[in-house]
Amino acid sequence: MKYKDGILRGALDNFASMLAAGLVMVSMPDIHIEFTEDEEVTMDGARQVARANDNKDTMFIVMDVTDQAKGKDFTIENIHRIRIKEIRKALETFRGKYRIIPVGTESEAWLYKDMGFAVFEVDIPVKNGIHSLNCQTDLEKIKIAAKAVEALIRYFSTKLLAEIEEPV
Repeated sequence: MKYKDGILRGALDNFASMLAAGLVMVSMPDIHIEFTEDEEVTMDGARQVARANDNKDTMFIVMDVTDQAKGKDFTIENIHRIRIKEIRKALETFRGKYRIIPVGTESEAWLYKDMGFAVFEVDIPVKNGIHSLNCQTDLEKIKIAAKAVEALIRYFSTKLLAEIEEPV
């Protein structure tokens, strides 16, 4: 990993989202964050987290990276069971800074969806390939994504799942 002039370069796939999660933890010390393993192969870590929770009353926010941001500061991807309008309400102060991609590339969010959980992911934009050793992102985008996750947590923690869910 290299850092110069506000730009991070290197293998950012998990590092960028872990850094953003760390910023959330500093700002919201009572939050519960799970770091999982084997995302690229078996998703065993995500399966373990899912099995420890009830899909009727648990919502997951997955954090990852994306190359689909198209000039935005972050994306919201892989939305399941949550009304997009509720996400927009939560991110009102971020208007124009994000892009919504209802079904994005494969991630733990797909597994949580398949297991019936309410889920979406917040993705940090990167350049030069998601899994590249030459991947790069702006540290400011990581900070903005962390602030967006905080806003989402604050908003959704005041709601019951039944209030924010897509009708079946």
